Amino acid sequence: MNEDDFVEYVPEFADNRELPDDEQVIVTLCPMTGGEFRAYTRQVNTKKNNLEKVVERIVIERVSAIINYSDIRGNKIEDGQQLFDRGEIGFVDDVFSALTEISTLKGGLRKK
Repeated sequence: MNEDDFVEYVPEFADNRELPDDEQVIVTLCPMTGGEFRAYTRQVNTKKNNLEKVVERIVIERVSAIINYSDIRGNKIEDGQQLFDRGEIGFVDDVFSALTEISTLKGGLRKK
């Protein structure tokens, strides 16, 4: 992972994009190649809950920072691990979808 490849994403979840700029949740993501995605799916046990484990690993490893997001108790969520453990399911899904959308199709070619 190269820090030059990281991108900031403003999730749509819960009308986040309608908030003033300084209140919006911003997530810093590291895109992945198709090969990296396949590697994630191969490395996870093929038994029960396989998809959840793939999503968990990708979110934990590919979300590097989160600004302006808290859990239902008001505790800050600042990285992928905290997001997966304590974030709202819809928010996690939004971030995972963004990761798959911005990820490269093949070396150096970004999806537009």
